[in-house]
Amino acid sequence: FVVCGLTTSNSQQIDGVELPHPFSSGWYTYDGSVFECTSHGLDDYKRYLVNELNKIARVVEEGGIVLEGSNVSTTRYSQTRLTGMTTAVGLDPTRVIDYKTYDGTWAVLNATQVESMATGVADHVQDCFTNEKSIHDTIDECTNLIQLQSVDMTTGWPETIPVETP
Repeated sequence: FVVCGLTTSNSQQIDGVELPHPFSSGWYTYDGSVFECTSHGLDDYKRYLVNELNKIARVVEEGGIVLEGSNVSTTRYSQTRLTGMTTAVGLDPTRVIDYKTYDGTWAVLNATQVESMATGVADHVQDCFTNEKSIHDTIDECTNLIQLQSVDMTTGWPETIPVETP
């Protein structure tokens, strides 16, 4: 649904579409055919936006990255595995790691390669958190519905692996 706007006692339309009668103060949602009024306030809408932001951030964080021409998984499971690999080569720099790549092929990684991959993934995850925090701060600073509606939650994210479509 799309949140259309805050109504007042003398407003009967949003975006040129007639509101249902009787109408009340609150934020209305419009799915293209039906308005629905919720009695929730600004804080409820902020919580809704933050919840949506969390979903976007998770998708981007786990979307994978390209490092030195190779696709690298950034799922939370992969991040945990990479932490273990980094610890292992930190304890024994001569150790080599058998690593299953994003596309299912195998690679043998030395300490330098593991550390490079860990740095790239950590940078990606931090960039996601930094952007999420920036957008979250913007949401928190909003004092009315119109400001909240103008928050762009789609920009500032790091690149991820392009998804192939059939």
